[in-house]
Amino acid sequence: MNYRLEHMSMRYGKREALKDFSYTFGTGVYGLIGPNGAGKTTLMQLIAGVFRPTTGRVYFDEEPFDTMSPRYAAHIGYLPQEIVMYPEFTVRQYLEYVAALKKVRDQQQINHLLELVNLSDREKTRCGKLSGGMKRRLGIAQAVLGDPRVLILDEPTTGVDITERVKFRQIISELSADRAVIYSTHTSEDLELVAKEIILMKKGSIVSAGPGAELLRALNGKVWEIRLTAEEFRAAQQNRRDLLVANVALDNEQCLTRILCEACPFEGAHAVPATYEDLSLYIFSGTFPAAGESAAPPAEGV
Repeated sequence: MNYRLEHMSMRYGKREALKDFSYTFGTGVYGLIGPNGAGKTTLMQLIAGVFRPTTGRVYFDEEPFDTMSPRYAAHIGYLPQEIVMYPEFTVRQYLEYVAALKKVRDQQQINHLLELVNLSDREKTRCGKLSGGMKRRLGIAQAVLGDPRVLILDEPTTGVDITERVKFRQIISELSADRAVIYSTHTSEDLELVAKEIILMKKGSIVSAGPGAELLRALNGKVWEIRLTAEEFRAAQQNRRDLLVANVALDNEQCLTRILCEACPFEGAHAVPATYEDLSLYIFSGTFPAAGESAAPPAEGV
């Protein structure tokens, strides 16, 4: 399966929320990471056919599609940030309602999806009585009704606990075997185990993209850990413009400090493997120079 977006943009008056976005998706999970206002939700709404793009084309296997057409909609499953569920509907009634809207007549598909999202024992429970995690799983089921080729998930684990997030990752991993899953999240660890490729966005444009392992490899030698005294830690935060503290944990009256820096920040610091959170901080913090810029010299200090 080949799903291609070509020069997609979206303008609201003078504001350009998405700028010349082009990308090709195959099967697997594609993670969208970016700060608020990066254009992630706008991109997903355009892909889902909620709005018509200002410019751009969409292709399935090189065949152009109109994103507002029923023929295109049949290939798309969408779980928005906020999903509307009628509280008096039971879980099964809700899925039957969505199936009717999508003209899906196979009741066995509903049975299969209830099993997939672990809600078979809740099919008679009213939607208003479901926990937040159960509602998100039911949201996945409604999105997958009709067997779409592209599944869009906008912040799907917002507000759910770690147990539900683990269940969610397992479901997504299974669904991505034969479709493209485009997954937007602020919780980058959700993507570390399942994402095939990562797309980092800022101000409506792609900043960096590719297989996660390759993007993380670019941070080799830029993520460090060291134990500092409280005084050394405060001095580092105040005086060292060339580094960013990614995490700190108190340990026996010392600060176990995780630092992003272009070179070894202090004697005794050791390099550690980067995470997607490190990658996001490195690219979006504004601490480090963009390509072609030179880094600010380190200030005197610790």
